[in-house]
Amino acid sequence: MSVRLSQDARERLQREATRAGEPAASLAERLIDEGLRQRRHPMIRFVDGPTGRRARLVRGPDVWELVWFVQRSAATGEDKVAHAAEWFHVPVGDVEAALGYYAAFAEEIDARIRANEEAVAEAEAIAAGRRQLLG
Repeated sequence: MSVRLSQDARERLQREATRAGEPAASLAERLIDEGLRQRRHPMIRFVDGPTGRRARLVRGPDVWELVWFVQRSAATGEDKVAHAAEWFHVPVGDVEAALGYYAAFAEEIDARIRANEEAVAEAEAIAAGRRQLLG
């Protein structure tokens, strides 16, 4: 597929690609993909951070955080949604939006949850080693 961009759009894309340190074609593909996802899931936006680019509620936490919480909630059924809304101080509709995004992109969110769990385990091992060293 080839896409025609205005001169202004091409220049902005190139400036942003240079700033991000990635090829303009890769950036364009990512922006198109994210734009399409946001059209289907308007309560979701994408943000950069230390662990990379990730889906986040417009008014709240990252989708993976909310899903992780819901998966581990002691509540059952729809009470899990209310529990998460209360815990994160967001409307129930926001929790539903995050769960809808998860339903569409579960593999992506599950990978983010696994990466976080691995980072926590690593940090705990380092802390334990430090405690042991210091007696």
